[in-house]
Amino acid sequence: MKNIMQRLILIIFFGSFSFQYIAAAVYTNSSSKQIKTTDNESKKSFHKILKDTLEIMAQNLERQLVVDRSGFPVYNVVNDLHFDNTGFVLITDKFQHAIDSLTKNGPARFLFPRGAYLTGSIILKSGVHLEFEDGSKIIGSTNPDDYIVIKTAYKNNTDSQVDKSLFYAEKADGISFTGKGVIDFQGDHPQYFYTHNNDGIDIDGCRNVYVRNCRFDSDDDAICLKSNGPSRCENVLIENCIASSHYNALKLGTETTGGFRNIIYRNCKVIPSVTGNHQVNGLEKTQSAITLIITDGGKMENIWFDNIDAENAVTPIFITLGNRSRTHTDDVPKPGVGSIENVRISDFSAKEAGPKTSSATGLNNDFRLKNITLKDIKIELEVPGNEEDRNLDITAYLPTVKGGYPSSHSWKNLPSSAFYFKYIDGLTLKNISVKTKCVDPREAIIKTDCTKVQTENIEMNKKAYKIK
Repeated sequence: MKNIMQRLILIIFFGSFSFQYIAAAVYTNSSSKQIKTTDNESKKSFHKILKDTLEIMAQNLERQLVVDRSGFPVYNVVNDLHFDNTGFVLITDKFQHAIDSLTKNGPARFLFPRGAYLTGSIILKSGVHLEFEDGSKIIGSTNPDDYIVIKTAYKNNTDSQVDKSLFYAEKADGISFTGKGVIDFQGDHPQYFYTHNNDGIDIDGCRNVYVRNCRFDSDDDAICLKSNGPSRCENVLIENCIASSHYNALKLGTETTGGFRNIIYRNCKVIPSVTGNHQVNGLEKTQSAITLIITDGGKMENIWFDNIDAENAVTPIFITLGNRSRTHTDDVPKPGVGSIENVRISDFSAKEAGPKTSSATGLNNDFRLKNITLKDIKIELEVPGNEEDRNLDITAYLPTVKGGYPSSHSWKNLPSSAFYFKYIDGLTLKNISVKTKCVDPREAIIKTDCTKVQTENIEMNKKAYKIK
């Protein structure tokens, strides 16, 4: 499977998934240079290399995804293909037949005019371009019989859990969703209570993916990258998106075997779900705005979150290296401990946060995070921790959570209110502002077992404690 998308799953389970000018596509001629640094390189030059490398990756994706579709045949799904657009009649069979037959000779464009289209599972093929006019809406059926059970060639440990999808593609490239419209899976229907994960979009083991100007509202993770098997998730640009979640809004992991490289999330907002407290499997509100996890082996490197605003997230930032060591199939060896390095989070703001602390933690002194930068960060804490939280023995506590499912929600309140850093080589904190709208008895920032630490311009209001 060379330089093609191995797996792209669009799973729109909750309220609504709306998009404007989104492209999720794979092209074969992208390349990006590896980042290599030595102890002799300055912090400034390293971070310039990181930014430049990821900017080049983003520019390459943008150039490649500006595809001239003017020469592709266009099919109006109502006028030409006779799809029902009332939202009351299933179009699944017509939709799938059109894709199967009309893409045999090359790419094709399917134009959805204003109206509602009720469908079950659709298997996407290479060269499928779905274009949506303003006022068009895809409605996912609430009848489980309208979804086929998918036995994937790319086997992984979630096959039994995610064996049905609204849109599914495997071993395909050149796929795009563009225009203005809504995909409503009706995931808050009682049919789905306590049965599926309800993620917004899972991009699993894919290369060269571009997602922009989308609105995701999901019960579980909103925009999530995964690497369930040996294929790495690589060269991904997600920008100008709005994410709502009752769990993790912007996430890499939990499944991590293949790893992640060259990933950018930028110009995105995390806001509360329009469903309010009507959660299906998730929790009352967003548990984490940014979540970076390596726990089943794999290497995470060259990651950049830039210009991200978050509202009402319990934990603004959660970065963890764990050792669950789950295999992606039963017949492969257990993975070793993975790694996280070269992570940059810049121009990030979070309001109405707490009491769960933002944290970045390695596994232990032998398996540490490397080169973590937080720059131009504004945190506003609204929900305080407790006095007893200050006495938590982190060195003893971390091993009890690092071997299981990694989640900020499942962790206890940490001894600090804003940030906790442990087991890191290369930590840069620059232009950090912490404000509290509550009286929190904990220190604001704690750093332990960290080397090569640089701090500059750390500001805290009087209600917060000093840096420890």
